[in-house]
Amino acid sequence: MESNHKHDYEKGFEEEALREVLKIERQAQSIVDEAEAEAKRIVATAEEEAKKLRAKAAMDAQKEADAFIRESLAQTEQEVLAIQRQAECDAERWAKAAQVQYERVVAFIFSLVTLSETRDGRGS
Repeated sequence: MESNHKHDYEKGFEEEALREVLKIERQAQSIVDEAEAEAKRIVATAEEEAKKLRAKAAMDAQKEADAFIRESLAQTEQEVLAIQRQAECDAERWAKAAQVQYERVVAFIFSLVTLSETRDGRGS
């Protein structure tokens, strides 16, 4: 009887120990499940943040590109204006030089005509 009692006691102890082990295993599994869920939330948050950062970087890059284009266009316009002013000055200088040459040619031709008329006796 004592052996039966001891056997029942040991069996009860083993069952209690087994229940405790199963309880700890369920708790451990619950902790693992929670950790996996938290890891998934962290990954999802990180992916969302990365997406936002990529979008911001793309927007910043676009703004920089737009600013560079505006600056380049403004600089090009200034260079074009400077070239136009220089071309206008050069054209005016050439026109004045041509006018002087024209006046010299007219004066020379006039003097030739006058000299010719004087020689022919047509003058006065």
